Formats: sequence, C-alpha cells, structure tokens
Amino acid sequence: MVASILNNLFGTHVMHNWSEIDCYRYCDCGTLQQCEGVDSRDSEIKWEDVSENQQAVLEFKLITGQKDIYLN
Repeated sequence: MVASILNNLFGTHVMHNWSEIDCYRYCDCGTLQQCEGVDSRDSEIKWEDVSENQQAVLEFKLITGQKDIYLN
C-alpha cells in the first residue's frame, strides 16, 4: 500500500512485488524478466527485461496459465 502511494506520487517504483516462476519473474508494475543464469564468479542471478519479447511472454503465459497479463 505504501509503495503504491509512493509510486503514484513520485512516478517511480520504490518496491517491486515480484512473482517468480521457473526462470521468469513478473512484477505488478508490468515488467517481465527472465534470468540469464548464475555467473560462476558471481553468486547473484542476472535478470533481463523480456517484456517486449513475444516468445518469452507467450512462454510465461503458458507456464502460469494466465491469458492476459499487464506489461509496460
């Protein structure tokens, strides 16, 4: 609730509410990201914005069973 108010006031995303499924994560703000894998030197997962990638969007919809998702 607080994050939503701040996002509306400042036009930015203070906190993201991610839903992670397989190698995808989807944010309530309308961003779909896909993990690029873990670098052997870095323990952090790298995420790539795939909101514009129709194949990735279709695959995410099939995995989740959703027909319509909001994307930026």
